[in-house]
Amino acid sequence: MGKVAVLFNPSSDKGRSLKKKGRVEKCLKGNKIDYDLYVSKSENDLKNLSIEAIGNYSTIVGVGGDTTFNIIISAILKSKEKKGTPLIPAFGMIGTGSANDIVQSLGIQKIETACKAIKSGNIKKMDVCYINIKGRDESFLFLGTLSAGLSTYVNMFIESFIKNHKFLAKSNLISQTLTGLVSIKKSFSKKIIPLRIYLENDSIKRDIECSLIVFHNAPCYANGMELNPFASPFNRKIDCSVVNTTSFLNTFNFGMKVLRRSHIKRKEIEFIESKLFRVFSEKEIDILKDGDIIRKVKEFEISVFPGALDVLA
Repeated sequence: MGKVAVLFNPSSDKGRSLKKKGRVEKCLKGNKIDYDLYVSKSENDLKNLSIEAIGNYSTIVGVGGDTTFNIIISAILKSKEKKGTPLIPAFGMIGTGSANDIVQSLGIQKIETACKAIKSGNIKKMDVCYINIKGRDESFLFLGTLSAGLSTYVNMFIESFIKNHKFLAKSNLISQTLTGLVSIKKSFSKKIIPLRIYLENDSIKRDIECSLIVFHNAPCYANGMELNPFASPFNRKIDCSVVNTTSFLNTFNFGMKVLRRSHIKRKEIEFIESKLFRVFSEKEIDILKDGDIIRKVKEFEISVFPGALDVLA
């Protein structure tokens, strides 16, 4: 392994990622990894740093959360599409974000474990999922999950709460856990749920009414919950979880089942797998892609590109 480019996003986890910088560097040095460190100033700066690193390093390591990884991977895969690119780097991940679902799915959620994986140089061919939205030229990728329903409403409610109560944002218990429960209750009382969509793949065409739908490239979702243990970033397919809970209490009880990993045979959940899904909605909906919200969507297609990314895991 030659010198590694380490792209560090200090704004991950609402700025708390920066506090882990010393620990990350200590771990890299402890594993005798030769690296150049680049600290991004913004998401656009991170994109530019990624583009600059491609072609100059055989390995790029992202330090941050799921959004950080998506930005860097997007640059790597776009360079892969261009003819004449001299070097397509392998990608390593060190999770310092708020959810870290991608690194948890790969079993490298601890900084020390992630650094050992980078040092080992063990490359696996990871699937990448793409979303094509009708009426938009740009396609989006995700490594972890894409979801709609409760997920988007809860995410937006939490973000709004933190923005208006910054002094409480330091506490994950208050800013995420309790606020999340409040937002779930509101989603039912305001009749935001159920979500009504039309789902289609090569074998099914059906109307679906649900509280949550998740398309998985990886098993972990919403801070490490294994909602779909059948999902894998190496199985060359997209796994879909359709959750139909009917009230706040029903959702809370089902969530506890998920935490205890005893939800697989529950009537509230259905598992579907395919290499491609098409989703239609009469009303505009918001979708959540690895923590980032894409607004006002009515029709989109999800496809998988098997083994598109060389990942250190």
